[in-house]
Amino acid sequence: MYSPVLSIYIAETVSADQRGSLGCVPALLHAGGVLAGYTLGSLLAWPQLSWVCAAPGLLLVVTMLLIVESPAHLARLGDIKNAVES
Repeated sequence: MYSPVLSIYIAETVSADQRGSLGCVPALLHAGGVLAGYTLGSLLAWPQLSWVCAAPGLLLVVTMLLIVESPAHLARLGDIKNAVES
């Protein structure tokens, strides 16, 4: 769920000189999460592992509520003042 949204948000809000390095962050987070899941799977029983694996998703949902709208979206809505501020 997060990967396309995060990639679009990065493309719309980050300056061009930082866009490339930040654009690979979603892929690195995904690969790191898979690696952590396999590693923890060898150490924990599946009920504990399911709670540990649910935590980043819950954290994502909470933090998505705090993210401001992108300037392109605000401009499409006609809210130019907030688009410039964002």
